Amino acid sequence: MFLRPTPYTVLAGAIAIFLGSGVSASQAAPVVIDDFNRATGWFDYQVGPTSVATPGKNWVEVENDSDDVAIIRYPSPNFGVLQLRDYRSGLPDAQATLYGIAIPAELVNITIGYEYLGHATDENDLLHVEWKRSTDSVWQTANIHELSSSDFTDASFSLPDDVTSIDLRFWTDVTDTVVVQEKDKKVCVRYSHHRCSEYKWTYKDVEKPASRDQTAKIDNIYFNGELPPEEAPDPTPIPGALPLFMSGAAVFGGLVYRRKRKPQSAA
Repeated sequence: MFLRPTPYTVLAGAIAIFLGSGVSASQAAPVVIDDFNRATGWFDYQVGPTSVATPGKNWVEVENDSDDVAIIRYPSPNFGVLQLRDYRSGLPDAQATLYGIAIPAELVNITIGYEYLGHATDENDLLHVEWKRSTDSVWQTANIHELSSSDFTDASFSLPDDVTSIDLRFWTDVTDTVVVQEKDKKVCVRYSHHRCSEYKWTYKDVEKPASRDQTAKIDNIYFNGELPPEEAPDPTPIPGALPLFMSGAAVFGGLVYRRKRKPQSAA
């Protein structure tokens, strides 16, 4: 519905524009670093991130088998996800690194976000998330997660305002071996007529390789931040200028109002 202007509505709108002219910090839209939803390759079979069947992104892998660091199919809503599976003789057990992530220089309050899901043998199985400036050599720990979640969990960490390019890596430290009990000796626990009538097994602890299904899954890596506010006008002259501005707006509003009423008076 169209509202006819009156001196009051024109004045109120002008004051609102005048007072609202200051600019505050605004949230920039999140920028996806990788959602792992490749157009080819990942949907029907596992494909390593640097495989020719998975274009772009250039993840660098450390793994035991060729499909331990892979993009795998996952149910909706995640679809393609990055998998870090299995263990090696040393650390990291599985790792994926992405170099040269550009961060716009004008952003402040920068955040890196992602989702993770874990399948672990014990509570000591961990996912490490680290970052560094692309010009540095020392990695900094951002987060350490236990690999015991039943569903994807959101996580994030903050970056200094002056970064413009970072390297990011995810790596796992999982159990290499587990201790299980196995039969050792059969000993007699009851005799009858100088003969053993009942036997019982004794057991011993045996260290064996752990399951190779210890896995971290990562998805929807992104960054966002805020655009800094522009300099607000100097507040000193506002009190003196505001009455003059209001007077001018009132006169303008009165002219608009009389022009709107003029055809009615002439009728």
